[in-house]
Amino acid sequence: MRETPDAPSYATSENRARRLSRAAAKAPQAVRSPRQGGPAVALVLSTSPMASFVCVGRVAGRAACMVTGRKSARFVPVPSGTIAFADRSARIYALTRVKGTAVASVLMVIAPEMFRDEEYEHPREVLERRGATVTVASVEPGPHVGRFGLKVDADIALADASADDYDAVIFVGGGGASVYFDDPTAHALAKAVHASGKTLAAICVAPTILSHAGLLAGKRATAYPSQEDDLRAHGALFTANPVQKEGNIITANGPEAAYSFGEAIAKELGLQDY
Repeated sequence: MRETPDAPSYATSENRARRLSRAAAKAPQAVRSPRQGGPAVALVLSTSPMASFVCVGRVAGRAACMVTGRKSARFVPVPSGTIAFADRSARIYALTRVKGTAVASVLMVIAPEMFRDEEYEHPREVLERRGATVTVASVEPGPHVGRFGLKVDADIALADASADDYDAVIFVGGGGASVYFDDPTAHALAKAVHASGKTLAAICVAPTILSHAGLLAGKRATAYPSQEDDLRAHGALFTANPVQKEGNIITANGPEAAYSFGEAIAKELGLQDY
């Protein structure tokens, strides 16, 4: 697919996305998907890191796309009812979610303090770029600060999280995650996710939460090097790989593996990078 370096750059606000949707609905030359009665679609003009592309989802009951720039393009599915807009030069890659249901629902569990910033940021970026919606849980809802000063607002208390509500649950690492090593609430959530066959993931020291919950016995797993003896003592087959998948469990060994960790979770969820 050819790049479109002359494609104009746009503001990336939701208001701009709404204006684009109205323009597309009125434009006589708007390109219509061949599947007008099917799911909403997005028209991707380019995958070049420097090129822009405009995507408009279902508008007034039909899928419509307003094309800007060259004609090299392809249709890809987006969540029904979503207006999608993106500008790669602004590092906003996939969907501006205005309304509707995302492709996958993910819960990220962070410590109340001293969680590792990259292990939260990078997987979230990877997943949201592919259309997932992310909810954050901690001991209590509200603001929490990572090891390097990242401020994150937890949406819910961990005690209020239900495995039924998510396609994947991720335990973020960092020294603060030790608060969950022997936490009954964290263990109950992890066990429920695992029993349901949904994706259960942990990075850095957080795989110790899974091992203490009895979920890694006889299974291949990785973690931060300081946790090797603990994982082995609980029956895990420690591999020291950056990322390790065993069934529906994905573990990673630290911040340097954070992007690969996110990509492994996205792959397990069947999310594509547009």
